[in-house]
Amino acid sequence: MAALLIYRLGKHIPLPGIDYSGMIETLYYGGTPNVAGATERMSIFALGIWPYISASLVMLCMIWIVPPLASMTKSRAGRLNQYMRVATVVIAGFQAYAIAGGLEHVHSRGESLVLDPGLSFRVSTMATLIGASLFLAWLSERITARGLGNGVLLILFADLAAGLPEFVLAFMEYLRQHPYPYQPKAPFATGALMLAAIVGVVFVELARRRVLFEHQARKAGGGHRSYLPLKLNPSGLAPLFLAPALAGMLSLIAYQIDPIWFEAQGKFWLGLGQPVHLLLLGALIVLFAMSFRTVCGSDPAELAAGVQKSGGVIPGLAEGERATDHIASMQTRIAAFGALYLAAVGLMPELLYGFARTAFNFGGWPLLVLVMVPVAVLEGLRRTPAGARTVSPPQ
Repeated sequence: MAALLIYRLGKHIPLPGIDYSGMIETLYYGGTPNVAGATERMSIFALGIWPYISASLVMLCMIWIVPPLASMTKSRAGRLNQYMRVATVVIAGFQAYAIAGGLEHVHSRGESLVLDPGLSFRVSTMATLIGASLFLAWLSERITARGLGNGVLLILFADLAAGLPEFVLAFMEYLRQHPYPYQPKAPFATGALMLAAIVGVVFVELARRRVLFEHQARKAGGGHRSYLPLKLNPSGLAPLFLAPALAGMLSLIAYQIDPIWFEAQGKFWLGLGQPVHLLLLGALIVLFAMSFRTVCGSDPAELAAGVQKSGGVIPGLAEGERATDHIASMQTRIAAFGALYLAAVGLMPELLYGFARTAFNFGGWPLLVLVMVPVAVLEGLRRTPAGARTVSPPQ
């Protein structure tokens, strides 16, 4: 709670060298509905944890493309963490420079919001934002290492939970101002859809496919049976972060090639909620989910070796290669179900926008974060005895 409180307080500390009163005045005169959210985008934590997430996704793709890197996740995990921190600095540096240059072009009453534009402001802004990104990366790793859950997801959850009340109020105002195509019972239908989505996510994230294996009798007491639990969503949130970014790049490339065609026809095919964009987004989510099933999950050979090392045997199968093939085929079927599940969750906001023409962005990774984090925390509290302290290495 203290870590999340520090993060939320930092969201309201403005960047040095900015006329804060002029910024607030500009936001009010500009008619910005979310002044608090706009000030957060000009704070020392303006980049949030996203440079670290981007670096993690880049490293995940590199592990998938370059097989030798996969062995480093077991033998030299610390080296990979260092690579991710270096990538975080590079990504945050590019984004910080863009933010500093953009702020110099924002004016209030004819004067720049930046008190002293120039090289010194850009250097100080880059140093502040890069340092804040590295601090959040360290903070998330500490949360994870203390066994308190996934630190990155908890930080994302803090942002989403803080903006949830305002999001609900904004959506109710949208319903009031745009009654069509909504009917009087539409808010209840929307609430039922939200409840069904939450129940479905909780069910899938907590469900496990249990692989039965038997321990041979070591004493007169006889053997016993155990289960190897396999998650129904082994790839996690990575596909929902990568797929929308790549799908959006297609529209950007099409616009750069032929802006006239894109404005006339392209946006009706490649825009949000349009058929081609939906098919592309769904295909990319399924592709990444199937490809990352072993990178983000568990290696079938390691699982089979662990079962054999513990003296267990899968009924009806011999030890060794057949057990590995059995677990691998089961993981493939589970990953196929998880890919369809992620595609349904990821396409939900797009479908709502395409069919109802509403900006109700309920779905995708925000839905999973809002549901998964409280469930994971409650599960951890239930499984950990009172007063106990679990320490696990960062993922």
